[in-house]
Amino acid sequence: MNHIFILFVIYLSGFLIFNIEVNQINFFNFNLAYAMGSANTDQIPNSQPRKPNKAKKAKRPKKANQAQPQKKPSTEESRLRERLDKVSQIRQQLIQKEKSVNSLISEYHNNINDLKAEVGNISAQNRYQGYNEAIKNKQIRYDIRLIQERTAYIEKLQQVRDRINDGKQEMVFLERKFSGDLKMVSVLGKEEVNKIIKNLNVAITEYGPLTKKSAINISDIKKISGEQIYSDILSNPVPHKK
Repeated sequence: MNHIFILFVIYLSGFLIFNIEVNQINFFNFNLAYAMGSANTDQIPNSQPRKPNKAKKAKRPKKANQAQPQKKPSTEESRLRERLDKVSQIRQQLIQKEKSVNSLISEYHNNINDLKAEVGNISAQNRYQGYNEAIKNKQIRYDIRLIQERTAYIEKLQQVRDRINDGKQEMVFLERKFSGDLKMVSVLGKEEVNKIIKNLNVAITEYGPLTKKSAINISDIKKISGEQIYSDILSNPVPHKK
């Protein structure tokens, strides 16, 4: 009996000691959690969790009065506009071509003056009595031949320039005349628009090729005789460049 009582006392003592230690651990954990929560007020025990702030919806700007979609041009208007754009393009190209031709004509004139000055200087130094004697000099003979060719080129280029100027003026006239019709295309009949486009196409076909590079053919130009050139040089001497 005594042994059973002793064992019961030992068992009861151990059970009490175990419960005390568990309670101490739980109390320690509670204090630790409370201490950590005190540093962050958002995590205070038993406090209600904060509801996240709802982002304010950005106010949509008031819709401005939206422009009404533009009406698509009619087929006739598109065709007429395309032809007028082509006329305008050719006019601009003719203006540039005219500048190039004028520059080339000026260059040929300067070259001819240099050749005339050289012929006059050689003739003065050798005191030639006339064309037949002077032409025996190779330099004079070659210079006069070049003067003949350059003079023919200038004449041909002047013809081209006149054609370019005619084309340029024609393009300006057509642009001014039919640009107003473009505004009235909605009231013009299809047949009337076709007539306008036909007129534009005739001018484009006639003057469009002038905008492209082409060889200058002087075979149809009558050249000035060498004797006349030499006579003009003696009558109107050109100062020789030193």
